Amino acid sequence: MNLNLFPKWIANPSVAGVGLQSLLTWPFLLLAAVIVALALGGVSDTLLMALALIGVLGIGRDITALHRARAERQQIEQQYQMLFREMLDGFALHELIFDAQGQPVDYRFLAVNPAFERLTGLKAETLVGRTVREVMPGTEQHWIDTYGRVTLTGEPALFENESQELGRSFKVTAFRPAPGQFACIFTDITERKQAEAQANALQDYLRCVLDSLPSHIAILDHQGMILDVNEAWKDFADNNALAVTHYCIGQNYLAICEAATESEKTAAGIRAVINRQIGNFTLEYPCHAPDEQRWFLLRVTPFMGLGPASVILTHTDITERKRVEEQITHLAYHDALTQLPNRVLLTDRLQQAMAQVQRDQQQLAVCYLDLDDFKPINDALGPVEGDRVLIEVAQRLKACVRAGDTVARMGGDEFVLLLGDLPNIEECERALDRVLTALQAPFSAAGLSLSLTASLGVTLYPDDAADPDALLRHTDQAMYAAKQAGGHRYHWFDADHDRRARRHRELLQQVEAGLAAGEFRLYYQPKVDMRTGAVIGAEALIRWQHPDEGLLPPARFMPTVETSDLAITLDCWVIQETLRQMTVWAAMGLHLRVSVNVCGRHLQQLDFVARLRTVLARYPTIPEDGLELEILETAALDDIAAISRLIEACRQLGVRFALDDFGTGYSSLTYLQHLPVQVLKIDQSFVRNLLADADAHAIVEGVIGLSAAFRREVIAEGVETDAHGSRLMQLGCMLAQGYGIARPMPPEQIPGWIADWTPPAAWANAAG
Repeated sequence: MNLNLFPKWIANPSVAGVGLQSLLTWPFLLLAAVIVALALGGVSDTLLMALALIGVLGIGRDITALHRARAERQQIEQQYQMLFREMLDGFALHELIFDAQGQPVDYRFLAVNPAFERLTGLKAETLVGRTVREVMPGTEQHWIDTYGRVTLTGEPALFENESQELGRSFKVTAFRPAPGQFACIFTDITERKQAEAQANALQDYLRCVLDSLPSHIAILDHQGMILDVNEAWKDFADNNALAVTHYCIGQNYLAICEAATESEKTAAGIRAVINRQIGNFTLEYPCHAPDEQRWFLLRVTPFMGLGPASVILTHTDITERKRVEEQITHLAYHDALTQLPNRVLLTDRLQQAMAQVQRDQQQLAVCYLDLDDFKPINDALGPVEGDRVLIEVAQRLKACVRAGDTVARMGGDEFVLLLGDLPNIEECERALDRVLTALQAPFSAAGLSLSLTASLGVTLYPDDAADPDALLRHTDQAMYAAKQAGGHRYHWFDADHDRRARRHRELLQQVEAGLAAGEFRLYYQPKVDMRTGAVIGAEALIRWQHPDEGLLPPARFMPTVETSDLAITLDCWVIQETLRQMTVWAAMGLHLRVSVNVCGRHLQQLDFVARLRTVLARYPTIPEDGLELEILETAALDDIAAISRLIEACRQLGVRFALDDFGTGYSSLTYLQHLPVQVLKIDQSFVRNLLADADAHAIVEGVIGLSAAFRREVIAEGVETDAHGSRLMQLGCMLAQGYGIARPMPPEQIPGWIADWTPPAAWANAAG
């Protein structure tokens, strides 16, 4: 920083007037004399030597003071250099240039600080010593005149300047530091000016939007005075006789509403929003006139634009909406063709009727009616004549019931009747007979005479203590039962059958959820050769680890599952889990053939073999004949040829087949001859009774004989005692499984059981 550029303007009153002294602080004033000396030629050393000489002559100053003065001067100079360099506002010192007549025509840059360079993008080396017209030729004369007045009069100026060339806006403080010079402090206000411009544009935009809205809008202050309204408000107030509640700017809207009895609710709502007791207020109200009635929607919301207590009112004409709503309401609750109650209104009336029955201790009959074979009639007559018939049906049904009863149309040719306050079933049946008789009376349509019949499903509430939806569902089920019985009748809903069906559905849902949650387990029951004592394999048996009921056997859920496609999903899980467990055992050195049960529904799937091939490919270490599929004899009998082809295809994959529960179906020699299974399993019911029932003994003996004749392996399941095993061996059956050998167990217990297994001594005697 060259302090020679700053004359004695530091203490100038003009500078003090614009606050520059507060910026430069008092130490600079103390060094004013030094700065002047520097400005006059940089004779600081001469001056200090003169001061030292004066000290020598006896003025009382010594050489120590001289050195202190020099150090202080250097420190202060450094401080002001730093101030000049680090100040955030731009600073520029100029020299005014006059023409021959003494008029200001230009000015020259004498010094600028770094902040000025940052704000303007102009560098000191390109400015200092040059005039503004050289740097910015587009500078307008009025700015030079403004700075000229400051320089000539000494009166500081404060103004805002938008520089088109720099694309920025500044707040400028101009003052005269010395004759012929002026200095400027530039504060960047570009962002503020942009924000103001945006705010002004937004205000203009909002005004335009406000005036373009069709709703009547007014802004009130905290006392209820109307501060502003839009054009729609003005037009309505000026030109409409209904505008009894619309007022002009300057009137107290709230006071007028409070004075009007019919507007007390409006006034209370507005007052509550003004006091911020509620966030907003909405009211629909009518405006009456001699020739018409119109509806308006009033909305009152806080308006923060004019202070925290103002609100904005919006009056919207909703007359047309009200008319449409009335039509929609009717259509929403009534059938468009017959004008009968529809499903929505029926549900409401059903709920009311159920509540009435509870109070009066009576009965309510819910009847679902479907016209028999109406579709062919409608197709033959055409939709127009078909609709006329439906309208006539609706009228006849209404004539068959009492005034307090309900006839509703569900759609198509389906209707529902609610017959309330029934003292007994006979009263209901008489009403239903009237309905069937009324519909048989000839209808005239398209020049033809035709009769109709109907099927009705009926249930009684509260005997059938279900909810409204369930009651309708029950009557729908009963109606289909009536149709299956031939039509033209009514059928009473069977609640016990429905409860069984509902439990069936719920159990299937629980099984599906349990499978997804990983609640199912496989237990394994060993199979042994009773003659040698060798463990020849195991059967995988599913269990359900129910979160509430504990470990459930398959009898608790499989009978239900096997009636649905969920059985296929469960089968797939069992096969994959079995193969996974066999792989685990194989890694331990234990190689067991494992059999799994497969349901007939699964076997009938066209992709059964392909899916089995895919899952086997995931476990390549499973040996050939390691997996055995057990199928029920009854499933195989459904289509012996198809099942035979499937078994042959699976055998190509290395999968064995066993015929489970053999003897419970319709076994025949032809059947065994054509079914390529490797194993016959004697049903456990015969094995258990082997020692006490001659017929069971004969069947077991016959199955063993058949297996030998057709070269099939035979295994007995259900061996519960040593004696059962001994007798089976005497009859020629050496393979067995059952509780007398081992109960099904978790897979981790199988290796230990095999290690500890010892066959009974009685079997060794039987084998000998």
